[in-house]
Amino acid sequence: MIRRVVILVLAFASAAFAADDTSAYYFDNGAEQYTRNEIETAKKWVGEGLELYPGDKNLLALKQLIEQQQQQNQQNQQQQDQQQQQDQQNEQNQQNQDNSQAQQDQSQQDQGDDEQQQQAEAQQQNAGDDKEDKEKDEQQARAMTQEEAERILDAMRERESSDRAKIAEDRVRQEMGRLPMVEKDW
Repeated sequence: MIRRVVILVLAFASAAFAADDTSAYYFDNGAEQYTRNEIETAKKWVGEGLELYPGDKNLLALKQLIEQQQQQNQQNQQQQDQQQQQDQQNEQNQQNQDNSQAQQDQSQQDQGDDEQQQQAEAQQQNAGDDKEDKEKDEQQARAMTQEEAERILDAMRERESSDRAKIAEDRVRQEMGRLPMVEKDW
């Protein structure tokens, strides 16, 4: 009697350990790593599962989803690289424009010394006009500085990257909703 009970217990224990080697085991681990955005680890789990169970539909679907995610990540990286290159080019163009503007201003200043003297005399005559000129100069001084423009652009980039992350998360959720439900066999 005791011998039969021991044999039954061993049979159930071996069945429980064998359940860990099913395709669902690899799929569950791969899917868990995928949802944690650990794509390489998920790919490893799916690859091992497909070596043992090459025709498993769930593993094949998860493999396809992982490949799509990798492609999306590569595209996002390329877009970010292109955006950085474009930003650098725009910054160089702005610096070149600033330099050329400074050179033009210097040449105009050299040529316009006589004109400035005449304007100074006219300003002394018109004290009321002088106040208006000061107000205009103050308004020009209040114009956006380069640092402010850079901060605004950085904020826009941050917002765009967070929006992209949200979109990627939504896609993952949608894709996970399309996967067939896995019946647990335990």
